[in-house]
Amino acid sequence: MCLTSPCKTLFEWLKALICKREIEVTILGLQNSGKTSFVNSMANEEFQEISVPTVGFNVRKIKKGYIILRICDVGGHQRFRPLWERYCRNAQAIAFVIDLSDNRSLLLAKVEFQNLLENVNPDVPILILANKCDLANSTEVDEVKNML
Repeated sequence: MCLTSPCKTLFEWLKALICKREIEVTILGLQNSGKTSFVNSMANEEFQEISVPTVGFNVRKIKKGYIILRICDVGGHQRFRPLWERYCRNAQAIAFVIDLSDNRSLLLAKVEFQNLLENVNPDVPILILANKCDLANSTEVDEVKNML
Protein backbone atom coordinates (compact mmCIF):
# COMPACT_ATOMS: atom_id res chain seq x y z
CA MET A 1 0.00 0.00 0.00
CA CYS A 2 1.38 3.40 -1.02
CA LEU A 3 0.90 6.25 1.44
CA THR A 4 2.61 8.87 -0.68
CA SER A 5 -0.59 10.46 -1.95
CA PRO A 6 -2.43 10.67 1.41
CA CYS A 7 0.74 11.94 3.12
CA LYS A 8 1.23 14.54 0.43
CA THR A 9 -2.39 15.61 0.78
CA LEU A 10 -2.05 15.82 4.56
CA PHE A 11 1.18 17.79 4.22
CA GLU A 12 -0.45 20.25 1.80
CA TRP A 13 -3.41 20.65 4.15
CA LEU A 14 -1.13 21.29 7.15
CA LYS A 15 0.99 23.69 5.12
CA ALA A 16 -2.13 25.61 4.08
CA LEU A 17 -3.35 25.72 7.67
CA ILE A 18 -0.03 26.91 9.09
CA CYS A 19 0.95 29.28 6.29
CA LYS A 20 -2.44 30.75 5.55
CA ARG A 21 -2.20 34.45 6.09
CA GLU A 22 -4.45 37.42 5.49
CA ILE A 23 -2.70 40.65 4.56
CA GLU A 24 -4.45 44.01 4.55
CA VAL A 25 -3.41 46.28 1.68
CA THR A 26 -4.68 49.81 1.08
CA ILE A 27 -4.66 51.11 -2.51
CA LEU A 28 -4.41 54.90 -2.88
CA GLY A 29 -3.86 57.40 -5.68
CA LEU A 30 -5.53 60.30 -7.44
CA GLN A 31 -8.82 59.82 -9.25
CA ASN A 32 -8.58 57.94 -12.57
CA SER A 33 -5.09 56.63 -11.78
CA GLY A 34 -6.25 53.04 -12.25
CA LYS A 35 -6.57 51.77 -8.68
CA THR A 36 -9.79 49.82 -9.21
CA SER A 37 -8.61 48.46 -12.56
CA PHE A 38 -5.44 47.23 -10.85
CA VAL A 39 -7.45 45.46 -8.14
CA ASN A 40 -9.81 43.96 -10.72
CA SER A 41 -6.84 42.75 -12.77
CA MET A 42 -5.36 41.06 -9.70
CA ALA A 43 -8.65 39.37 -8.90
CA ASN A 44 -9.62 38.32 -12.42
CA GLU A 45 -6.13 38.07 -13.92
CA GLU A 46 -7.32 40.12 -16.89
CA PHE A 47 -7.74 43.80 -17.66
CA GLN A 48 -11.26 45.18 -17.98
CA GLU A 49 -11.61 48.30 -20.10
CA ILE A 50 -14.65 49.69 -18.27
CA SER A 51 -14.44 50.74 -14.63
CA VAL A 52 -16.71 52.85 -12.45
CA PRO A 53 -15.09 55.52 -10.22
CA THR A 54 -14.86 54.50 -6.58
CA VAL A 55 -17.08 56.52 -4.27
CA GLY A 56 -15.68 56.21 -0.76
CA PHE A 57 -13.99 52.82 -0.68
CA ASN A 58 -14.39 49.18 -1.72
CA VAL A 59 -13.03 46.16 0.12
CA ARG A 60 -12.21 43.00 -1.76
CA LYS A 61 -10.58 39.73 -0.74
CA ILE A 62 -8.31 38.03 -3.23
CA LYS A 63 -6.82 34.62 -2.56
CA LYS A 64 -3.45 33.87 -4.12
CA GLY A 65 -2.03 30.54 -3.04
CA TYR A 66 -2.02 30.46 0.76
CA ILE A 67 -2.30 34.21 1.09
CA ILE A 68 -5.50 36.20 1.25
CA LEU A 69 -5.17 39.85 0.31
CA ARG A 70 -7.80 42.05 1.89
CA ILE A 71 -7.63 45.07 -0.39
CA CYS A 72 -9.14 48.41 0.54
CA ASP A 73 -9.48 50.45 -2.67
CA VAL A 74 -10.01 54.07 -1.57
CA GLY A 75 -11.44 56.74 -3.84
CA GLY A 76 -8.93 59.27 -5.13
CA HIS A 77 -11.21 62.27 -5.56
CA GLN A 78 -10.20 65.35 -3.58
CA ARG A 79 -13.04 64.93 -1.08
CA PHE A 80 -11.80 61.43 -0.10
CA ARG A 81 -8.08 62.23 0.28
CA PRO A 82 -8.40 63.56 3.86
CA LEU A 83 -9.69 60.07 4.76
CA TRP A 84 -6.69 58.20 3.35
CA GLU A 85 -4.86 58.19 6.68
CA ARG A 86 -7.81 56.48 8.36
CA TYR A 87 -7.84 53.67 5.79
CA CYS A 88 -4.10 53.12 6.29
CA ARG A 89 -4.25 52.58 10.06
CA ASN A 90 -4.64 48.79 9.86
CA ALA A 91 -2.82 48.34 6.57
CA GLN A 92 0.15 45.99 6.46
CA ALA A 93 1.10 47.44 3.08
CA ILE A 94 0.11 50.45 0.97
CA ALA A 95 0.12 50.75 -2.81
CA PHE A 96 0.15 54.26 -4.29
CA VAL A 97 -0.92 54.36 -7.95
CA ILE A 98 0.32 57.13 -10.25
CA ASP A 99 -1.11 57.75 -13.73
CA LEU A 100 1.90 58.34 -16.00
CA SER A 101 -0.33 59.34 -18.92
CA ASP A 102 -1.73 62.42 -17.15
CA ASN A 103 1.20 64.85 -16.96
CA ARG A 104 -0.98 67.52 -15.35
CA SER A 105 -1.66 65.36 -12.30
CA LEU A 106 1.94 64.32 -11.56
CA LEU A 107 2.78 67.28 -9.32
CA LEU A 108 -0.44 66.82 -7.38
CA ALA A 109 0.33 63.10 -7.04
CA LYS A 110 3.73 64.05 -5.63
CA VAL A 111 2.14 66.39 -3.07
CA GLU A 112 -0.43 63.79 -2.02
CA PHE A 113 2.27 61.10 -1.80
CA GLN A 114 4.38 63.33 0.46
CA ASN A 115 1.31 64.04 2.63
CA LEU A 116 0.75 60.31 2.86
CA LEU A 117 4.34 59.70 3.98
CA GLU A 118 3.94 62.27 6.76
CA ASN A 119 0.73 60.73 8.08
CA VAL A 120 1.15 56.96 8.01
CA ASN A 121 3.14 54.51 10.07
CA PRO A 122 6.72 54.63 8.72
CA ASP A 123 7.07 50.87 9.28
CA VAL A 124 4.37 50.06 6.72
CA PRO A 125 5.88 49.33 3.30
CA ILE A 126 4.65 51.51 0.43
CA LEU A 127 4.71 50.31 -3.15
CA ILE A 128 4.50 52.93 -5.90
CA LEU A 129 2.73 51.64 -9.00
CA ALA A 130 3.54 53.60 -12.16
CA ASN A 131 0.39 52.94 -14.17
CA LYS A 132 -0.59 53.59 -17.80
CA CYS A 133 3.04 53.75 -18.93
CA ASP A 134 2.00 51.99 -22.14
CA LEU A 135 -0.15 54.91 -23.30
CA ALA A 136 1.01 57.59 -25.73
CA ASN A 137 2.74 60.64 -24.24
CA SER A 138 3.16 58.98 -20.85
CA THR A 139 5.95 60.20 -18.59
CA GLU A 140 9.01 57.96 -18.27
CA VAL A 141 9.23 55.94 -15.07
CA ASP A 142 12.71 57.34 -14.35
CA GLU A 143 11.32 60.89 -14.43
CA VAL A 144 8.73 59.97 -11.84
CA LYS A 145 11.36 58.28 -9.65
CA ASN A 146 13.44 61.46 -9.71
CA MET A 147 10.38 63.60 -9.02
CA LEU A 148 9.40 61.63 -5.92
